[in-house]
Amino acid sequence: MSSPPSTSATSPSSSFTPARPRHPAALAFQSRSAAAISSSSKISRKVAELGWRQAHSHSEYYPFASSSSSSCSPPISLSVRQKQCGEQDGTGTGAVVWNAAHVMSTYLCGSPEQVEGKKVADLGTGTGLTGLVALNLGAREVTFTDVGPVLELTRENVSSNCSDELVSKTSVSEYWWGSGTLGKHCYDMVLVADCILPKLYPIEPLVVAIDELLVKGDAGVCFVSYEHRTWFEFD
Repeated sequence: MSSPPSTSATSPSSSFTPARPRHPAALAFQSRSAAAISSSSKISRKVAELGWRQAHSHSEYYPFASSSSSSCSPPISLSVRQKQCGEQDGTGTGAVVWNAAHVMSTYLCGSPEQVEGKKVADLGTGTGLTGLVALNLGAREVTFTDVGPVLELTRENVSSNCSDELVSKTSVSEYWWGSGTLGKHCYDMVLVADCILPKLYPIEPLVVAIDELLVKGDAGVCFVSYEHRTWFEFD
């Protein structure tokens, strides 16, 4: 019987060949790929956080509640009625809660001390959501302003979401920006949510309105929340 062929015993280390240094371009690509994966993960998390954007956009009622992590106490829970396709029946585009109004409402809930005791004007209020949040955060007085038939929806939502005590701190008024009908320099805070669409709503009257309404000096504060839309018909 012949002997089996001899084999040389080699340890794993003895057969290891060190990898050649990678080309800078390859290293750069690897770095970009890792960054893209990390960015993709972050984007996925952000997208998950934005589930509210479409959750109630087509519902008759839009619920809003302060998050458990917000600073407001007691917690806020509101439900405002919307009218879909309001631009077709003359109510206007303000008959639904736009994303910027939700974002502003959430922001205010995180900083209630900025609202408490303030006299507030809510421009382009529409459904009234942002003004209602300010009212529930302790605003001294809130004036809900818009133009046309949408104000009936505003009044309905104010009435359905407020106690008699809170209603007594509100007014719903038609106000054309810069018209002077609300007085001069008499509001501590002006709220502007999703009122900026340069080709639909000129910026100049809005700037005039903010300047007209806010108290003079550093005490006056204006919060603006808007979604940048890149469609050529808007921007």
